[in-house]
Amino acid sequence: MVTIDEVMESFWGDSDYGAYLVREWGLPAPIVLLDGDGHYWVGLDYRECGPAGEPSVAVFDTDRESSVILAADFETFLRGLTAAEPFE
Repeated sequence: MVTIDEVMESFWGDSDYGAYLVREWGLPAPIVLLDGDGHYWVGLDYRECGPAGEPSVAVFDTDRESSVILAADFETFLRGLTAAEPFE
């Protein structure tokens, strides 16, 4: 089984850096950040499932201190991605 620290390390090269960003931006824990700019983040949300469960994918708005679930799990999130052309 892969741990949350191992997932964070695979994204950021250092599990402590991801944890630092969560603390710095006042994000809920435990989450694994995938991408963001400080005000908005996309991440794997382990709050409901715990460290051994299947995390949902959520977007976090640090200005509004809110989050929205984008997909129930990472596979569903990937299947829902679309090429940008239809939106251009």
